[in-house]
Amino acid sequence: GKSSAQVALRWTIQRGVTTNPHTLKENEMVENLNIFDFSLSHDDMDTIGSMERRHHYLRPDAWYGLPYWD
Repeated sequence: GKSSAQVALRWTIQRGVTTNPHTLKENEMVENLNIFDFSLSHDDMDTIGSMERRHHYLRPDAWYGLPYWD
């Protein structure tokens, strides 16, 4: 199976969004790179895309005046 982090990273890649995962743990670095041996179905992409997305750990709106992204 794949971890939730791998699914989230794969979702961003399939949407054409550049992402920069950060970790200091070697096992997580390897996990983050192992997202190119699977793809998400259209239904999976739609399901993930329909989830509530107004929670961000990074706050570009507060730091730089940038709007939230969809």
